[in-house]
Amino acid sequence: MRITARWEFLDDPSLTCLHCGYHLVPHLPTCLNCSQPAARASQDLPFSPLDFGKQEGAVRVVHLSDLHIGQPLPPQQLKAMAAFRIWLKQLSTSQVDLLVVSGDLVERPGDGYGLERVHALLLDCGMSWLVVPGNHDIKRPGHHDVFNEIFGDYPRIETHHGIDFILFDSMAGLPLEERDVAERMYGDYVCYTEGRVGNLQFAAMEDELRSRPIRPRAIVLHHHVMRQHADLMPMVPKQTGFTEDLLGTMKALLDAERLFDWALEHGVRTIYHGHKHLFQQPGIRGNHLLVLNGGTSTLRRRTQVGRMIDYLPGRRVVSNLELLT
Repeated sequence: MRITARWEFLDDPSLTCLHCGYHLVPHLPTCLNCSQPAARASQDLPFSPLDFGKQEGAVRVVHLSDLHIGQPLPPQQLKAMAAFRIWLKQLSTSQVDLLVVSGDLVERPGDGYGLERVHALLLDCGMSWLVVPGNHDIKRPGHHDVFNEIFGDYPRIETHHGIDFILFDSMAGLPLEERDVAERMYGDYVCYTEGRVGNLQFAAMEDELRSRPIRPRAIVLHHHVMRQHADLMPMVPKQTGFTEDLLGTMKALLDAERLFDWALEHGVRTIYHGHKHLFQQPGIRGNHLLVLNGGTSTLRRRTQVGRMIDYLPGRRVVSNLELLT
């Protein structure tokens, strides 16, 4: 395993120059008044590929996604379960405090055997962990499923190392009965694909948050929340090159804009997601909200990818990971 890139993201980027107090212009690297470097929301950091040292006081989260255990693969390609086992072995020696898996644990919806195998590995990995369901995990969206029998019900909040993680089931917000005919025909034979959080989950989490003390907050869900671009550049809206499927099989979360507004209203600073397998650079929404996509952590031919996030006072340090196999 090695680090391939690293960034620092500030929780509250300054709106005025730290040197002279002049108002900063967004995206300009220096102050217009005194020409000193501006307090930017993010910056690239130097790194050593094999240096996994953790700063004192940091909470280390590793984000994996879209394991697709059980997917048929060419003979020369490492199987998804084998890759996941290697991930767990490597991460167990990397001072990880929490492992986040943002859905699609298995390939075949309702695969109870595959889900039980993943669950057993997580229980034995020696790290705290959390998961949310993906569209390949759920056979009947909006209904109690075999995934829930193993991993529990959603939405819910889990607190790990002083951080509240708000876990949404982005399949449940669009129940089977509300899906269109084309999606239901596709879902019956392969899997359902579209996602929505929905009013009920937002309301339930609002009630839960009212009873909790203020802590750092993050959202974890499966569906991607920003349209994704094929050139793997940072998550910046562009006019051409989108990889969204116009037929609807891989669209972003249907209520993504409401999710962003809800997140900012409730003090959420980080969103973890999966679904689309493109592994893009971290994106900033509204100059504060950090969006981290997981790509797929097991299905690449040469290297498998994940992310490491170190929570430190006032900042988050994000590193791209490659698992060399």
